[in-house]
Amino acid sequence: MRTRKSRYFLSRVVKINLTQEDLMDAICNPAIIKVRNHKWTITNIIDGRGDEKIGPFIYGNLTKYIDESVSIVNENQHELNQLLISDRAKASSPFVYIPEFSGLCFLHVFNEIQSDVFPRRFKKIIEDSRNLKFHDLLIQCEVDAISDYSKFIKKLSKIKKIFEINAKVSPPNPLFSPLWAPLKEFLKDRRASTLKINEESEDKNGLNTDLKKIIEHVNENKIKDLNINVRLTDAAILMAADGYGKGEVIGEDINQEYIEIKTEDSQKSFLFDKNPLPENLVLRARSEFEKISIEREMEH
Repeated sequence: MRTRKSRYFLSRVVKINLTQEDLMDAICNPAIIKVRNHKWTITNIIDGRGDEKIGPFIYGNLTKYIDESVSIVNENQHELNQLLISDRAKASSPFVYIPEFSGLCFLHVFNEIQSDVFPRRFKKIIEDSRNLKFHDLLIQCEVDAISDYSKFIKKLSKIKKIFEINAKVSPPNPLFSPLWAPLKEFLKDRRASTLKINEESEDKNGLNTDLKKIIEHVNENKIKDLNINVRLTDAAILMAADGYGKGEVIGEDINQEYIEIKTEDSQKSFLFDKNPLPENLVLRARSEFEKISIEREMEH
């Protein structure tokens, strides 16, 4: 019988005033949060920081649960009574965090823990963790999608004129791309935790950007052949597409129809077991993050 497969998404965890160890401690000692009627926390945690066989990792399940009243039949009295069931699990999403890549791989659970919901709940749990030591600092944790360049360039190719580019990025740790290395150094020199960029053009020809050409070279494994000085705004979009922020490109197609493309709309993903063995998911996720680093020639 064929094993049922489900879709896993790849992201990076961007940490502000939060070290790698602090983040992993928070995952292993998670807060419990409440959003409307549901409670959320992390369960089934495996702390693999000392694993020498497959490398450091943290495995867990983002779990959604609820206090629920159900009707039961009392056969002796022939009555219908209400019974309160505390903390009934509604859904659970297996995930793995691999510190080498600041990489987070998680399962999309249809109608319960969608790919846009998981990042928000994970972020809130980490930021609310009672075990974080630095109460004086503004601790932030962002979960940003890693874009699939082949899908991203396919969407960008529909835009004939780009009139607006927006991006919000944060310094990477530990990986970076040579394409946006100068932007990384700029953020470091400025001691900036985030950078927001908004660029607009009212010229009939739109912005003068090499963004499509750059992404095509990366997608075709021709980074070394790219003889372009990557400018600030383009670098910010590339940085966001690599999982260190969020980016948006707005323009017109050949029919002058408005098009808006976001980096998170082309997120990298793969199919895998819905109920995986933790070690198998760690190995597959590590393989996916390694392929991304090789394709984009990312460096430490």
